[in-house]
Amino acid sequence: MREAMWRGRFLAHAVAFLLLGIAFGTCIDDPTGPTDLSEQDSLAAVVTEPVSANPLGGSAQSMEMGGSVDVPQASVPQEVSYISYPPGSVPEADSIEIFNRANRAMVGAPLADGGVDPIPIPSSVGDTLEITLLRDGDRVASEMKIVPSESPPRVVRTRPRRRQTRVPINSNIEVIFTEPITATSATPQNIRLLEGSRIIPATLIRSWDGTRVEVVPEEFLRPSATYAISLTTGISDLSGGELQQPFSSEFTTVSEGAHLAGAMVFESKRSGQSEIWIMDDDGSNPLQLTRRVAEGGAATGPALSPDGRKVVFSAWPSGEEWEIYLINVDGTGLTNLTSHPAFDGWRPAWSPDGSKISFFSTRDDPANDEIYVMNSDGTGVIRLTENPADDANSTWSPDGSKIAFETNRGGDYDIYVMNADGSNPRPLTTHPADDEWPAWSPDGSKIAFDSWRDGDREIY
Repeated sequence: MREAMWRGRFLAHAVAFLLLGIAFGTCIDDPTGPTDLSEQDSLAAVVTEPVSANPLGGSAQSMEMGGSVDVPQASVPQEVSYISYPPGSVPEADSIEIFNRANRAMVGAPLADGGVDPIPIPSSVGDTLEITLLRDGDRVASEMKIVPSESPPRVVRTRPRRRQTRVPINSNIEVIFTEPITATSATPQNIRLLEGSRIIPATLIRSWDGTRVEVVPEEFLRPSATYAISLTTGISDLSGGELQQPFSSEFTTVSEGAHLAGAMVFESKRSGQSEIWIMDDDGSNPLQLTRRVAEGGAATGPALSPDGRKVVFSAWPSGEEWEIYLINVDGTGLTNLTSHPAFDGWRPAWSPDGSKISFFSTRDDPANDEIYVMNSDGTGVIRLTENPADDANSTWSPDGSKIAFETNRGGDYDIYVMNADGSNPRPLTTHPADDEWPAWSPDGSKIAFDSWRDGDREIY
């Protein structure tokens, strides 16, 4: 019951933070109003010829020197065109709607980084597509596109993106195309990962719809090295059109023992399941740090160490319990710090000097959350609180002398503060509504938290 409650609270908070992220990401005013992008070729959408919506005949292709495995695919319509915008094309919009005037089909999707990966829509040659770009549901731009009879494949984007730096060495590489490419052309001869002139051994995995290929290196990349994703003109689409010219995109891995002071860590499902990501504090350079640590579950609650070298986070592999993990920012050194059969909560927090990590757990009572602290290597676990109520979500004061946390000792959740050794716990809030998720100001004089005291969640 306790585990189910915390998983429910985790999902509720995840939804809340997603909504906050959307709000923060779409608050820029557009003084110019709607614009017509049809005359701006550099911003125009890419529309492909209609193709079978089941280009792989039921499976994805995974190739390693010619081998293959089957990957389940989704069910889709009969014949579609694909519409895409490269990243940065439409930074003023946060979503897109596409309407086919001929068959009345309509599709929509959120934008990311000012662009969108290929979106299929049922269509035929000559159909008119009305493309509308939106911000907060209001139209900011639009253009009309005629579905062509042929269109050569192009690269929409790569991951990591071109000239990306500080790329974790455990990274996989991905190429996203404007339309499905054939299995016979998605080969190690046409899609290569290079370090200089050296070909890096890797497995190629083509997505179920054929629009993307993942390049999975057989071993970690080297630190402080420059790599290139290299494509030849041998890559072809389902209609026989070929890539018009060779393509190359370079990126550089992080230095050995790298630190990312000033960076932000966050969780995202952009790669398919909840994983830990890193980005610069202006939102640029988003990079995936963890890979399938919690297969079928979730990785969440990341915190960057004070020296910027490590990230602590929680992971919940499907069918297992929450555990606390540690990983270096270069992608190496993944370590399970807790390795305990009990629930170890999903918001670990660093002490200001980086020597200790606090977390909450049910290890001493399966029906009771308590706050614990351990050394940054997982040793020396000490219980800080001992109360029949739930104590959770701890956070250290900037000077390391105190820990704020949330507890329902008064019947509802309130914010408490205690000394770093667990002594002298005292309430900071006593409101009958839930007060949760404390966070210290940099000078330690104030604490921000969220509360339901006005009927919905707000920041106080």
